[in-house]
This record gives sequence, structure tokens and C-alpha cells, in this order.
Amino acid sequence: MDKEKRFCYDIETTGLDCFEHRITCISIIDIDSEAVQSFYGDDEQKLIQNFWTAVKDAKLLVGFNNHSFDWPFLLRRSLFYAIKIIKVKQMDLRKEASGFWEHYDKKISGKLSDYTKKLTGEEPGTNGGSKMPQLYLEGKWEEIKDHCEEDIKLTKLLFDRCEECNFFSIGGYVRIAI
Repeated sequence: MDKEKRFCYDIETTGLDCFEHRITCISIIDIDSEAVQSFYGDDEQKLIQNFWTAVKDAKLLVGFNNHSFDWPFLLRRSLFYAIKIIKVKQMDLRKEASGFWEHYDKKISGKLSDYTKKLTGEEPGTNGGSKMPQLYLEGKWEEIKDHCEEDIKLTKLLFDRCEECNFFSIGGYVRIAI
């Protein structure tokens, strides 16, 4: 039996408002093969189209804080360009790993860098998401891509740890939003 296609993904943007800002990079990593793809550059419409083409057979998209930011931003920017999207299950590891489904509280700590430190003992890279707008203005596409790819690799590391510990077995993927 074929395994379901599952990807971790992350986006980088020029800001937080999808009406005023744009996506500069989308990176994905295949959870099973660990193949990484990144779509980035000045042509936002093209990079969004390339993302949807790459995940067209996905059964699950996993992100970190994606329910609150990445997914709504990506959907709205797709809508602005009239790009056809796919219906796919979503998992937000910030909510899953922080126990937010049982007691949701946005004030609970749980940044990707917090989990990275605990899982690997290492500090994540210093090129944080807050630097993305400036890197965009400077045209530093490789740095934007590198940061986005670092984030999806960390997200996959957290996903693997949760899966290894049967963290998701408390009802499977029942809590995933569609």
C-alpha cells in the first residue's frame, strides 16, 4: 500500500498583513523521503503556483503555527491570484506539541526555537523571521530560502519526535483541521 504523501511546510513574508505584504518563499520537505523544495523570488504568483503543484497529491501538510499564520496567509494570497488550491488535512505542531488542543491558550510559550533547543540542545540559526522584510528589500533571496528551509527541517524534527513518542496516537489525526 502506498504511503500517504505528507509534507512539512513554511512560508516567509514581507510582513504580517496579507493585504499589504507578500510571500517571498515557501519551502516544503517530504516527511518520508526528506526531499526539500523551495519556491522563492520576486514572482509571488509563480512561487505559489509551484507550491500547489508540488503538494497536489498531499494528504497532510504540517507546519508550526500554521493555523494562525502560514495557512490563512497562503490561502488569501492564492485567492488574490485566482490560484486553485487543494483540500488537504492540516496539522499545527505548535498546538499539538504544546497541548493547545486540550487547553488552548495563546500565551503559552512554545516557539519553534524553544522546541529546537530542547530536542537538539542547539540554538537555532540567528536569521529569524523578523529579518525577512529587510532581506527582501535587499534582494537576498538565498538567505530567505536558507531560513525557510531551516524552519521546515526543525518542524520535521519536531514532527518526527512526536510521531516517535506516539504523541499523535491519542486518536490519530482526529484533531487536524481541514
